Amino acid sequence: MAKAILKGLIEEGADARLLHLRSNHRSDIIEEMLDAGHSTGSPTLNNGMFPTMGDFLTYLRGLRPKGKIFGLFGSHGWEEER
Repeated sequence: MAKAILKGLIEEGADARLLHLRSNHRSDIIEEMLDAGHSTGSPTLNNGMFPTMGDFLTYLRGLRPKGKIFGLFGSHGWEEER
């Protein structure tokens, strides 16, 4: 899903990048976000957020960024219907 969103943003002329929490330190990603304002997203794990994303959002919340709009997205289409 993230790659599809990235592709759409680039096709519309946005300067967008995909940064993985596994290979980029959260401080580096936050710096990118505060400079430009990016969306963040995460797959799910056992019907919940990946622990690395939870850690990242907790860190971001503590910084209390002002004047920025962030969009969050995720996908859990594999979950069985209830």
